[in-house]
Amino acid sequence: MTASRFIRPTLPARQLLSRIWNKRDDQYGCQNLVNRTRLAVELIKGIKSVLGPEMIVGIRMNGEEWGADKAITSEESQGMAKIFEEAGADYISVTGYGHGKVPFQYVPDYWHYPEPMII
Repeated sequence: MTASRFIRPTLPARQLLSRIWNKRDDQYGCQNLVNRTRLAVELIKGIKSVLGPEMIVGIRMNGEEWGADKAITSEESQGMAKIFEEAGADYISVTGYGHGKVPFQYVPDYWHYPEPMII
């Protein structure tokens, strides 16, 4: 079997999950979990329909964001995980993310988007 992890930090599907980054007001907007997970669900279902059920498809998501208003909560991420499971995700890789002046002190060249980090 082959595994496919399709949601990475640079892809729009992951950015839409967070109310911090998602500024849309359409069916992919941040109004509710269904809208925020819509693109990821479409990708999961699309990959499964093209490659078949034998393809292992997973998703990487933030379990929680901290240090900012409108951040993903652990309760929200649990709801997202249920939606992804119902869409056909075979596994869910959970990570976390922090916002602030120096969220990754161990990475000296890290620049926080949208504002540059000032040390």
